[in-house]
Amino acid sequence: MAMNIFEIKGFMGEHITHDGDDSIDSIRFRNFQLDLTNGRGSQIDVNWNFENNLGSASYSMIQALPKWGALQLYPLAGLGITVTDTAEIRGIDHEYGSVGYAIPSSYVVVGTYAKVDVTDKIWLNYNPMYISTLNNNEYMSDLLDGFHHEAAVSYKLNDRQTIRTFANWDHDTQFKNGDFRLEFNHQF
Repeated sequence: MAMNIFEIKGFMGEHITHDGDDSIDSIRFRNFQLDLTNGRGSQIDVNWNFENNLGSASYSMIQALPKWGALQLYPLAGLGITVTDTAEIRGIDHEYGSVGYAIPSSYVVVGTYAKVDVTDKIWLNYNPMYISTLNNNEYMSDLLDGFHHEAAVSYKLNDRQTIRTFANWDHDTQFKNGDFRLEFNHQF
C-alpha cells in the first residue's frame, strides 16, 4: 500500500479565520509505503515554511502493530535535516540578502501515528512525535527538541473524499494556542 499526500497550508485564511491572511504559508509532501503482509513501511516527510524560510526533510521506518479493537498504532523512527534560506552568517545578517541554503541541523524523530475507529465513517488520530537535534545548534534545539503533537477528527464522505479537522501543538505551545485547520481531501 502506498499514499502520497501534498498539503498547501494558509490559503483562504481571510475567508475562514480572523487574521485576514490569504497567502500560502507552508507546503508539505509525505510519501507513505506499507507492506500489508508484515506491517513494515517507510515515510518521507518534506516541509517548507515560506514565512520563516525554514524547511525539513526526514525519512522514517514504520512498523504497524496488530490492531487492538478499534485502535491501530503505527510506531516510527527516523532521521531528518532542516534547511534554511538565510541572509545570516554566524549570527550576522549579510548585506546582500540571501546567501543561499544552509543545513543548520539534523535530528532524530521517534513517535507513532495512532488511529481509533469510532464508526466506519468517523475516526480519531493522535500522533505524538519526539524530536531531538543531533548537532550543537542551540537555536534549532530550542525550536525542535521535545514533543510535537497532532490530533485530528475525520469524516469520510465517500471512498475518495474526507473532511478533517486538525490541531497541532508542541512542548512550547499550549493546545489552545496551537495551529488549527480544516481540510477537505480528495483522493486522485
